[in-house]
Amino acid sequence: MPSAPRPELQDKALYRSFTVADMLAFGRHTNRVWDQRRALGWLERFTVPLDRRCDRLSGGRQAQVALAVALGACPSLLLLDEPLANLDPVARRAVTGELLAEVAETGMTVMLSTHVVAELDCVSDHLLLLSHGRTLLDSNVDDLLAHHVRVTGPRADRPPVEGQVVHATHTARQSTFIVRALLGPATAMDAPGWSGHPLATEDIVLAHLRTSIAETGQ
Repeated sequence: MPSAPRPELQDKALYRSFTVADMLAFGRHTNRVWDQRRALGWLERFTVPLDRRCDRLSGGRQAQVALAVALGACPSLLLLDEPLANLDPVARRAVTGELLAEVAETGMTVMLSTHVVAELDCVSDHLLLLSHGRTLLDSNVDDLLAHHVRVTGPRADRPPVEGQVVHATHTARQSTFIVRALLGPATAMDAPGWSGHPLATEDIVLAHLRTSIAETGQ
């Protein structure tokens, strides 16, 4: 019997006494469908040595082994919980790009859970945002980007844009609203003294979370 995973490896389902090659063999024997070439290809892309024990690998390489085992099983749906947490920014971009390539090649669906909202930009096509058990957003990302706008202008109680005010900040002379507009961001340009700017996914998520915290105190 393999020794139990250490707590820090538990979420990656890696056995500390197994080499990387052992983990692939474990995956091959515990899955009805297995693609050894696919699993090996992933490890080769990130230069993970097959003869190294899992407990001798860095956190980033441990994550690559777990992904290789998951991909080797040829899932139609891949659920990933904080998959990039142990990776540096360069490695995060590389892994994200390779995952997107896998999706394009195989038609696999990836559901990714993360607290690093910036990871979602240019990656996801649907966003589900939860806060303390409440659903704040459940929408196509392109629609969210098209209909959320930051509107800045003279001090006012309401923006000159029709839609839901998600978040508002005010100074003595100026107001800034984040609005889920019925039309596009260009509508804000029609009002004298006001300017409208598109938002990134992270901006939209943080605005909704700030409002949720203000409303619930959590």
